[in-house]
Amino acid sequence: MRESRSEQEEDRMLLSTLLRAAGGRAGRFVEIGGYDGITFSTTIMLERCFGWSGVLIEASSANFAKLQRSPRKAIAIHSAVCAGDGSTNSSVEFTTGGTFGFVNGERDAMSDGFRARWLGSNANRVERVPCQSLTSLLATVPPSSHV
Repeated sequence: MRESRSEQEEDRMLLSTLLRAAGGRAGRFVEIGGYDGITFSTTIMLERCFGWSGVLIEASSANFAKLQRSPRKAIAIHSAVCAGDGSTNSSVEFTTGGTFGFVNGERDAMSDGFRARWLGSNANRVERVPCQSLTSLLATVPPSSHV
């Protein structure tokens, strides 16, 4: 499985369970924190090797730009995922200075210790990003995409 890109081989660990649950058909996935679509992706193997389709959600504007340039077939959505019914669009302050661009997130949801370890002197670099519920984000995906 050369296409495995997940950081801790999570995709390989879950592969037999996912394929069994899909019943021999191509399944569907949602990956929150899509980064560039390749690096540490837990879904790229499913897409490339097993014909699955899905959605990659990425909040960071810089990372979303990378995701849009990736060769992935999955639908890319620029948003953070927030609690709520999704009936109104909102936004959150999202860190932008995380380690190598991987460790970003809603600043207010991070502990001081986490920010110190993973963001360091960049802990105050933030951007305001769109934020919607997962339900409302998936409602924007065309039905023909089978997600």
